[in-house]
Amino acid sequence: MPDDLGWLPVAGSKPVVPPRVNATQWSGPRPTSGRGSQQYRVVIKEFEVFDTAGEADTPRKEERRLVYADALPINR
Repeated sequence: MPDDLGWLPVAGSKPVVPPRVNATQWSGPRPTSGRGSQQYRVVIKEFEVFDTAGEADTPRKEERRLVYADALPINR
């Protein structure tokens, strides 16, 4: 289903965590196959992960909160 701006996920795509180059950079392969004349973008999301304490008789569970998101166009 498209989002508010008409973007659709690429069929078969899934989230990727690329390998870290250094403390502030990650690097991964550039998607190139099957693009044709379609526009593509990479969506970057950063989450804060934390534990939440439930009631006294419930276990703690991990929660996450989106703290940063951006969409970058992939140029030809």
